[in-house]
Amino acid sequence: SRGPEGPPWDAAGPKRGEEIYKRAGCVTCHGERGKGGYVNLNAIGGRVPAVERAKEGFSRAELVKRIADGVRHPTKADPAGPEPMLWMPAWKDALKPDEISAVADYLLSLAPPPDKEW
Repeated sequence: SRGPEGPPWDAAGPKRGEEIYKRAGCVTCHGERGKGGYVNLNAIGGRVPAVERAKEGFSRAELVKRIADGVRHPTKADPAGPEPMLWMPAWKDALKPDEISAVADYLLSLAPPPDKEW
């Protein structure tokens, strides 16, 4: 099994990661193919974040760490308002390191290819 600093791409990783994403319940909050989240009052954007463009903001190692550790306190839209109701649990006790790596590979595979003309 690979650790979080393993090779940047594993051909089997995204497919396996998609299965784990669905089985573990990530899809429930982050949506099919990471396209959009469930309503989360007072969170920035009012929803659980979409993860389809995770590649644009996170390295593979950062994604692995974020999945493993969770996101206990989402950023509030109104700092004076209540805490957002939903937060992402730490998955390090529920998923094996290679499963977390596979989910990270899946999220990285979701990014649309850059628009380039040849």
